[in-house]
Amino acid sequence: MNLQVINIELEQLADIWTKSPQMVMAELTRTLVGTSAMVQAQIVHKLPRGATSHLAQSVGMVGPIVTNNSAQTLIGSSLIYAAPVELGTKPHMPPIAPLVDWVTAVLGIEEPEAKTVAFKIARKISKKGTKGNFAYRDAFEQSQAAVKVQFKQLLNTIVSKLGKR
Repeated sequence: MNLQVINIELEQLADIWTKSPQMVMAELTRTLVGTSAMVQAQIVHKLPRGATSHLAQSVGMVGPIVTNNSAQTLIGSSLIYAAPVELGTKPHMPPIAPLVDWVTAVLGIEEPEAKTVAFKIARKISKKGTKGNFAYRDAFEQSQAAVKVQFKQLLNTIVSKLGKR
């Protein structure tokens, strides 16, 4: 799967951390969860719905995970077909049954014609593969500016709170 990192320059945060680690951790956690939820929502919005919307419903967030020198959240899906939808595939013969469901749900074609259409789609995939959707990549790229703004606000909030102590 395509891993994206949004790099935020937070050297100031390391210095401040030693002065008030609990407050910094609370504010960092709040910002990480908020920005990650924003990115997650963009990913879900960009994913194809297909026959069931299971892929969009499967997108979840883990974290925040904070160590001595890093803080991160992970956004992804545990579904086996998440990576092929994101990145595309080389030519291969896909199973027909899920394509029949897709043809019925998305194209509105009922049996027995749905099976014929699904087989034709499978044959095309076996020759050309599939194009990637790149929902994760695009959501990360499109959210970087907003994430950076949130982390600048984080620094301002922390500095302001330290001034009140």
